[in-house]
Amino acid sequence: MVLKNYTTSISVEKTMMEIEKILASHGASHIFKMYNDDHQPMALAFKASINGQLISFKLPMEEDKILRVFQIEVNKGKLPKKYYSDKDQARRTGWRIIKDWVVAQMALIEIHVVKFEEIFLPYIYDEVNNKTLFEKLENNNFQISYQGDD
Repeated sequence: MVLKNYTTSISVEKTMMEIEKILASHGASHIFKMYNDDHQPMALAFKASINGQLISFKLPMEEDKILRVFQIEVNKGKLPKKYYSDKDQARRTGWRIIKDWVVAQMALIEIHVVKFEEIFLPYIYDEVNNKTLFEKLENNNFQISYQGDD
């Protein structure tokens, strides 16, 4: 299966601006981009008020993982060789996929199937430790300690 949006020519900047607009229209604030050492956007962080409390979230995009998928698909003959080492295309593809995912999640929120915080739960961001909730759970082998029953 070839990766969704792999042929996109839409710039990372335009896609990120679209994501920001979507998030802001659904209550996100304090939206900012996080960059890697190569000065490329690696995450989109934002805050949202949940039950009166401002909660931080971080949506990561890992271009190297997308590039690895490109390489696998090139080796299988499903993608042209030009994709094998095209980090710019990997970035454009990754951010476009994230935008599509955000649009789909917002549709679920709009029809009251889920809550904003439910969708973005794994992406709750601990700014002090620079980890999302998912990363913290993963580092703890998904062991959760409960402090009593509800």
